[in-house]
Amino acid sequence: MRIMIKLNSPTPQLLQYNYNQYLNGFLYNMIRKSNVEISTKLHNEGYYAEGKPIKPLVFSRLFFDIRKATRKGLIVTGEGRWYVSSHYEELLLPFVSSTAQQYTITLGNISFPIQEIQIMQKPEFTEHMNFTMLSPTVAPKRIHEQNNRLKFCHPMENEFYDILRNNILRKYSLIYGTHYSGDRMINFSATYPEKMDMKKAACLIRYKEQSIKCYMFPITITGDPKLIELCYELGIGSYNIQGFGMLEHVERR
Repeated sequence: MRIMIKLNSPTPQLLQYNYNQYLNGFLYNMIRKSNVEISTKLHNEGYYAEGKPIKPLVFSRLFFDIRKATRKGLIVTGEGRWYVSSHYEELLLPFVSSTAQQYTITLGNISFPIQEIQIMQKPEFTEHMNFTMLSPTVAPKRIHEQNNRLKFCHPMENEFYDILRNNILRKYSLIYGTHYSGDRMINFSATYPEKMDMKKAACLIRYKEQSIKCYMFPITITGDPKLIELCYELGIGSYNIQGFGMLEHVERR
């Protein structure tokens, strides 16, 4: 299930680049208003697969029709859109119910009036699909030989795509209660590798006390449509509930 929230900025406002934590806080607060039990489970425990917690929600960046990049952030005006997605309706329905009663989304010291909430129609999932990223993707890895240092892999490394694959297989185990045993393993690749500009694709986002290296670029996914559907519903890579790894299907011309 995926929803789109239409926002509006009647006058120009400065939206700081590191706003993910505000959206994350709004998400939790809206779920808590409708269902404290589900909100507490999501915040404190998550859902478990293969002994590791998963918080099965993903959300996008904010997209405004009129925006101007400055050193301090984006100056935005007019209509905006925010997307939130999950496989679990039990998570999204409380969020929709509470958000429908809100007049605004407040991010730090600025607010955006809410105009409309829409449930989006799913695309048809096939064995070969192209996507654009609605929020940048994170592929972290712990380096045990270096005192458990956290490394953020990049799209020119094979490890980046291995991490995406292992992550979605864990999500499959969560949703279906069993390891994936199909014969159409999922694979990820940059849609236009010859045009990959690492400087343009890379983002460094500050989330609370952590600096997160992430990447935003067109990506192609092949394999079992069930696995590809989970990529669409739950996001790819890590930190999905912090606003990373959300995809939107596009037709490649």
